[in-house]
Amino acid sequence: MVNSLVAKVKKSKGASKAVLAAVKALARANGAVQPKEAALKAAIAASTKARAERDALDRPLRRSLSVLKLRTRAAETEGASGLYAELFATEAAPKPQKEEPLPDAAPTPPAL
Repeated sequence: MVNSLVAKVKKSKGASKAVLAAVKALARANGAVQPKEAALKAAIAASTKARAERDALDRPLRRSLSVLKLRTRAAETEGASGLYAELFATEAAPKPQKEEPLPDAAPTPPAL
């Protein structure tokens, strides 16, 4: 798109030197951007493919984990006490303790 714009402006008659200089700078900048754009498109394609592969594994993995949790709960009802908590309990991160502000120093009497 930029290349066609540059070509049209260069062909147009009556373009000032400032416009031609701007078009030349635009063409230079576009030349620097195009290789980076190609690399970015390749990275986006690889990322999209990786996400699709991850998502394909996600559903069966979640289903298997749900079945395991249900069977663990069932085993608890049959006497395996504490099994679910042992396998699936998570430890909560400790809450940060609030620091109490230090009491202000005793007020000084006004100077006379």
